[in-house]
Amino acid sequence: MWCIQYEPERHVLTVRLTVSVPLTQMRGLVQANTQALAATAGEHFRVLCDLRGLMPLEADAATVFADASRTTA
Repeated sequence: MWCIQYEPERHVLTVRLTVSVPLTQMRGLVQANTQALAATAGEHFRVLCDLRGLMPLEADAATVFADASRTTA
């Protein structure tokens, strides 16, 4: 499971991953991440990534997540 939320008033992008995120769900997370980045409208923001309770990712899902985190940085 995952959730992405951008709070423009606080300039915070929060990404939460819990339990299990298989590759198919990770691809959905990447799409949502792209939309959240667009919502920042180029403003500076902070990223909070909450991984509490996340089981180890499959290798492919971990690679996709790493690639997405690079675009956020």
